[in-house]
Amino acid sequence: MAKVTQKKEISKPGQEAVDNYKLWFDYKRKVLCFKQYNPLTVKDVYEVQPLAHKMVEGSRHHLVLVDLTEGPTNMVDKEARRAFRETANPKDYDKVAIFGASAATRMLAKVVLAITGVSKIAQFFKTEQEAIEWLKED
Repeated sequence: MAKVTQKKEISKPGQEAVDNYKLWFDYKRKVLCFKQYNPLTVKDVYEVQPLAHKMVEGSRHHLVLVDLTEGPTNMVDKEARRAFRETANPKDYDKVAIFGASAATRMLAKVVLAITGVSKIAQFFKTEQEAIEWLKED
């Protein structure tokens, strides 16, 4: 299981925080939330995938909200991209909404999405509100 740090407050059950990212399930909005702070490592990728699957278990729709407002331009290195390719399955989620990405981060995110086969179910947005509205559309 992911190492919980004291740097970030965890206020909801089922929420995990580590230095590079924060992952939690928002029970009110029924959305898996991921916020990135630092570049993801291979270890992060192998930790986040099973945690994400566990958190969406039992939910009817598997919706993901990705916050890159504090994410770095170099969000993943070559080895982490390879780990994403090995662990990601586009059938695991129905929609992925990404917001707050700079132009450079968006370019790299598109590469990661293409590598993982998720680009068809992912959209970029300027604001969290726009992202949530899209996720909730049928």
